[in-house]
Amino acid sequence: MARGGGARTGACAGTRSATDRAARAGAVLDGVVLFDDVTVGPGAIVKRAIIDKNVRIPAGARVGVDLEEDRKRFAVTDSGIVAVRKNQSFD
Repeated sequence: MARGGGARTGACAGTRSATDRAARAGAVLDGVVLFDDVTVGPGAIVKRAIIDKNVRIPAGARVGVDLEEDRKRFAVTDSGIVAVRKNQSFD
């Protein structure tokens, strides 16, 4: 995995990605681990999260921003890290 290697023109801070083109323009990734075949849509914000394989985070989505909302869809650790499971849908 290449440190910080996930965005075309988005912002990546402390992010590890298994792919070179994970994040689209305008996406913000902060303290994120992205596994294979993950895409992050334009304008999405992902913070303090582990995103497993085969996940498509849509444009404008928020992960790790509102932990109460995240708990409704994902696993969230006591320390506030969001885990998005393999093949997770955002529908």
